[in-house]
Amino acid sequence: MKRNTERFLKALFTSLLSLLGFSSCETVTREEYGTPWSDFKAEGFVSDQSGKPLEGVRTIISSYVDYTGEDRLILPRDTVYTDAKGEFSLEQERHYAPDHVTITYEAEGFKTDSTASIVPTQTKPGKSWYEGEYTVTDSKVLRKSE
Repeated sequence: MKRNTERFLKALFTSLLSLLGFSSCETVTREEYGTPWSDFKAEGFVSDQSGKPLEGVRTIISSYVDYTGEDRLILPRDTVYTDAKGEFSLEQERHYAPDHVTITYEAEGFKTDSTASIVPTQTKPGKSWYEGEYTVTDSKVLRKSE
């Protein structure tokens, strides 16, 4: 009887300890590790020369940070496509706030065009390791290829 009680208590305590281990790992805040991060939004509008919105334009967004006077791409390029209204939008969390952004536009039947060195606007202040929210807005008129 005493042996069965010991086994039961060992099993009970082992189960409780494992549950405590899982529950302590459930939420981890970014501040715990001290990694700077920010919210990033890129949005805009693409049309043809007559002002008609273009659907399906491939929009490539490249973000750069200036490390000691030398531009470096900080994330892989992100690609989004315009909707039926000619609008595109990208929202994501990023490490580091970008110093400037380049947006490249590609569409079948149109010349590839880009807008370089767009400086993001800080739309929400940061605190601690959170650097805030940054937004880039651009609109582009694409010309037909010849």
